Amino acid sequence: MVKYILEIIYHYSTYLSSWSWQKLYGNREKGYGYKKDRKADNWDGKSRPSNKAYDDNYDRIFGQKQIKELDESLKQSKRNRQEREDNEAYLKEIKNKL
Repeated sequence: MVKYILEIIYHYSTYLSSWSWQKLYGNREKGYGYKKDRKADNWDGKSRPSNKAYDDNYDRIFGQKQIKELDESLKQSKRNRQEREDNEAYLKEIKNKL
């Protein structure tokens, strides 16, 4: 009697094990064992998560540097433009004298 019960348990446990393995790994596209974790959805492939907090901290740390660089670039651009206009005016003045 005990042997019969153990054989039934063994039969169904083997069947259940095979069925669960098939559901997990039997099909790469639809198998549950190959699905990605939800935690990895916001990962950009590097060593940090790309979320709102990361973006805010990045802007807080590096954003001021970028703003300063843009301001300096704008000032230099204005100086170059003024210098170019002065040179053109000077050349026109010389041309008129000749």
